[in-house]
Amino acid sequence: MQGIRTDLAKEAVAFDEKKEIEGIDVFEFKTDDDITVNRVEVRNQRGAEEIGKKIGKYVTVECPELYDKDEKLLAKVAHTFADEITKMKDGCGKAENILIIGLGNRKVTPDALGPLVCEKVFVSRHIKKYLPEMIDSRVLEVSAIAPGVLGITGLETAEVIDGIVDKIKPDMIIVIDALASRSISRIGTSIQVSDAGISPGSGIGNKQKAIDRETLGIPVLSIGIPTVVYAYTIASEILLSASIKTNAAENQISNVIGMIQDIEGSDMIVTPKNIDMLIQNSSDLLARSINFSIHKDLTEEEIKRYMS
Repeated sequence: MQGIRTDLAKEAVAFDEKKEIEGIDVFEFKTDDDITVNRVEVRNQRGAEEIGKKIGKYVTVECPELYDKDEKLLAKVAHTFADEITKMKDGCGKAENILIIGLGNRKVTPDALGPLVCEKVFVSRHIKKYLPEMIDSRVLEVSAIAPGVLGITGLETAEVIDGIVDKIKPDMIIVIDALASRSISRIGTSIQVSDAGISPGSGIGNKQKAIDRETLGIPVLSIGIPTVVYAYTIASEILLSASIKTNAAENQISNVIGMIQDIEGSDMIVTPKNIDMLIQNSSDLLARSINFSIHKDLTEEEIKRYMS
């Protein structure tokens, strides 16, 4: 299973769930609302190499019922995830000028998460600059941009961000991107935040220059929701389920799974048929969580009033 790609640290650790991994700390709990919070900390290079993730902290919030779009549940998940963003943000130092980057291609639905979140977050830099009397001190300086993708702009995302950072000098960057998962059940139901930054396109094997503290000189939080899985991931899940029901030998199933990855079409990217609704719901959820976290003393009604 090591060849299966995933952007979720929780899943990467689960590859080795039968053994402890040196340099990796894992803690998981459920809230009173039955929302699962999983925290993974990669403490050293050995741990990073073991699971294929950079040194840093990764928090995943999961709620399988998110598909149902129950308003009360969405609000609870949004506040739970906002608390996790706040903890990670505060752990990086004081930040009053925040730049939000929405990665992805708004014309390709499974990849449109980042641009859509940028349209829905409460941006305030222009208000603070030109109409400061309209807002109070609880509102931080926030700007947002969706820089597009390399194939359309001819510019690497990191190049665009370098120029913006040089101009407006933010204290922190929050990057939003669609993720790839190893499990069908986590599409649209899991949310991850990390302080390790991100490499645009890595989820689909098109890795570009990293967007992180090392390259930009300021803290970078990355936030995302899985919207796709690989075809061989689905096939592997089906085979594993079948093996449990039929008591098939583990080594036989492992051999077959290993062969699947070499078959033509196994690297196709698959997304659910209701992806339009899923992306809209996911972008709403992330925007609310980010708004609650950044402007944490404002109510949702106040944020809506400022944005209207």
